[in-house]
Amino acid sequence: MNHIDSGTSFCKITGHKKEVSSCAFNDRFFVTCSGDKSIRVFSAIDFTEKAYSPLLAHKYAVNCVTFDVTGRLMASASTDGTANIWSLSEDSALILTVFHHSDSNTVQVCSFSPNSALLVTGSSDGGIGVWNIEQKKKLFQIIGHPEGNVNGAAFTPCNDYLVTGSAVGDIRVWDLRYNEFVSDEYPYIYPKCILQTQAHDKGVSGCGVDCIVFSPTFHIIDEGQIADSYLMATCGQDNQVKLWLFQRSIASTAAVKKDHSSKCLQPLHELSGHHGPVSQCCFSPDGLKLASSSFDKTVIIWNPVTGEQLLVLDGHSAIATCVAFSSDGKFLASTSYDKTTIVWRLTTDDENDGAVSLATPGQSSGNLINLSTDQQQQPSTSGVTPTAPVAVTKKLHEWTTSDVVEWLDKELKLTQYSKAFSENEIDGDELINLTTEVLSQDLGVAPLGHRNKILRGIKTLQTKDTSTSSTTFVQPNPVVQNGNPVFLQATTAPIFTTPAVTPSVRASPKLNIDDSSIPDEYLCPISREVMLDPVLAPDGFSYERTEIENWFRRGSVTSPMTNKKLTSRNLVPNQALRTIIMQFLESHKKT
Repeated sequence: MNHIDSGTSFCKITGHKKEVSSCAFNDRFFVTCSGDKSIRVFSAIDFTEKAYSPLLAHKYAVNCVTFDVTGRLMASASTDGTANIWSLSEDSALILTVFHHSDSNTVQVCSFSPNSALLVTGSSDGGIGVWNIEQKKKLFQIIGHPEGNVNGAAFTPCNDYLVTGSAVGDIRVWDLRYNEFVSDEYPYIYPKCILQTQAHDKGVSGCGVDCIVFSPTFHIIDEGQIADSYLMATCGQDNQVKLWLFQRSIASTAAVKKDHSSKCLQPLHELSGHHGPVSQCCFSPDGLKLASSSFDKTVIIWNPVTGEQLLVLDGHSAIATCVAFSSDGKFLASTSYDKTTIVWRLTTDDENDGAVSLATPGQSSGNLINLSTDQQQQPSTSGVTPTAPVAVTKKLHEWTTSDVVEWLDKELKLTQYSKAFSENEIDGDELINLTTEVLSQDLGVAPLGHRNKILRGIKTLQTKDTSTSSTTFVQPNPVVQNGNPVFLQATTAPIFTTPAVTPSVRASPKLNIDDSSIPDEYLCPISREVMLDPVLAPDGFSYERTEIENWFRRGSVTSPMTNKKLTSRNLVPNQALRTIIMQFLESHKKT
């Protein structure tokens, strides 16, 4: 087993302003989505970003993106309660339909059926929805997991069954062939739950199913030339990746006999190696590799037959959220809370029992080179040495609203106010004239400490503005190797840095690092303080318990993050996140 660090990655993609939640490949495109509400579309060949990217159709964070088996359709699931079906081309992205799963709950996951006829969505209230894509209609929607968020959902390769998993660690199998009612327009399919079992309910980090996937190739064929059994993988908050055998013949018998204790799902292997909750897993197109991403910031590639660890990829500086193989299996992409996507190029040594290693492009030795999307024109082939970057300066009064929001996010770490600043069109001139009253009454900056932090930051900007540029946009020139452009970073706007500005940073008395170094996912969205007792609210976000309880005591009935009405005030302890935060605090205690 090899342990590989970020120095040998193929390319590193930046551009998202918040955590990158999910990614997916088809033959032509590679897509990523983020908490910044956007979907970015790249070439699956050279990873250059398309001119029409980013896609901004969702109102809130985009939690999941996926392609159907043909690659013609892409689906995206969002905190705004919708799932969009897209058609992508080289020149444009078209929304074919919008499925409204919920007005008050986030859609955590979406997945196509193998025949591309159906889409399943799972939400934070435990709801499961199945949609007919061609007819653009809902077949059914039920509360399939009343106790927790639906984070995993997958159709069996035969299209007859649906397997779902929730935040409380249970897996349920649904028989989709059970027709309760047929209308004049289309059959109304109401699923029957034929199996309920606890899958990821034990371990040091807590319980919860995060992902469910089926192998594209491992099928056992019976005499009738119909696959009888399928290999399934799940992962969860117990730090485990688990392999299961789904037996179709037993499931069919159980459905007929209404036997809810069916053994159609048999555990095969438990893959241990991650030191934190496992956020997602996926099979390679040939089914010979299984990749998993984890809160421990690593990605592991496994042999799903033997359970052997083939590679450990260590390139992210925060929680790894998703993994996806390219359609040809030559690339593996991983996304993270560090706002980046890393693409790893894989090679397989067929003479060494399928051992996997990493290959690097050309003569670059895998070094990460920044190249903005704005510079992705056909470069000169006259040399391989990058020229000096071009600096473009802007005075504070020239700042756009986007510049202000970027400063608020990256420099002050007060992302929760970005929406208010954007909706009120706070540009550079407006920023200069902000007062504590305007911040409190018009922009919703309630904590006094946050208002003072913003005002101090503005004062610093004004001081620097008198002598130097307050904002520097770095635009690297193209880099060419062997006559080909080397693309290793993609953004639709110049890279935002402010080297001349040093805003005040509150140092934590308990840590030997500045707050700017604390991962954003460890901070309560309300107070922006490190969470010591994180709880999961019905909107799918985690908060410090006292902060969200005070939010409710003030009479608020909406989500602090989405501003949508909450279905309940139930709070579930997020033990996995608490464990990770405690480990972080322990490692940074002052001595």
